[in-house]
Amino acid sequence: MSKKLAKNDSELSKIPGFGPASVRDLNQLGIYSLFQLIELNPEELYLKLEEKRGVHIDRCVLYGFREAVYFARGGNEPEKLKWWSWKDSNKLGMNRNLISVLVLKKK
Repeated sequence: MSKKLAKNDSELSKIPGFGPASVRDLNQLGIYSLFQLIELNPEELYLKLEEKRGVHIDRCVLYGFREAVYFARGGNEPEKLKWWSWKDSNKLGMNRNLISVLVLKKK
């Protein structure tokens, strides 16, 4: 592993609540730095990870991705730096988000 990659892994580990498994999830999607997360959509990341692995992934990974993008964009409210603060408010709202992501992908 190069020193640059090790440094970037360390950078992702700065995301509150992110451990080695969460960093590996992002790495598997080709994400190695906070800068890369700034413009990304957490729901799309979650769907891509499920597609890549070919299995359902626990939704807490999605909540972690939401928190990670918030943090990468400079978010620093302590309550929002906990993955469980990013749970779905309701399933219908999440379904609408997923539908809009899927529609955008087809365009």
